[in-house]
Amino acid sequence: MKEEERKKILQQKLIELQLLEQHMNEIYQQLQILTQKSQELENLSESLSYLKDLKDKKESYSQLGSGIFLKTELKETESVLMDVGASIAVKKPVGEAKEILEIQLKEISNSIKMLEQQLQKAAVQAYSHQEELQKIQSTSQK
Repeated sequence: MKEEERKKILQQKLIELQLLEQHMNEIYQQLQILTQKSQELENLSESLSYLKDLKDKKESYSQLGSGIFLKTELKETESVLMDVGASIAVKKPVGEAKEILEIQLKEISNSIKMLEQQLQKAAVQAYSHQEELQKIQSTSQK
């Protein structure tokens, strides 16, 4: 193999490896976002379960934000307003809201599994490219 041709192949493999690494970083970021969203939905589902148990109680603490709670008086614990998209909220029974959350959790779980498979596939490709680069470099040093 000519030196010029070898350099061209090396550059191409390096670019492909860099693109794979970028792709892997993007997948990893998507995984982090989905994992965080999944945790939020699980926490919300637990809160809805807690709401069902508050039938006889009139007071509770509601979270305003990260670590900030407000003492609230409950007037109804049978239903909640749920965002269904396009800034539209619909009144849903607590049980139905939990079912919707469970469906969303399953969809997120499936997406996480798919992304993990893509990440693994990209890692295998990156490893293969690294081996090819090493092979090309070692043959040129001989």
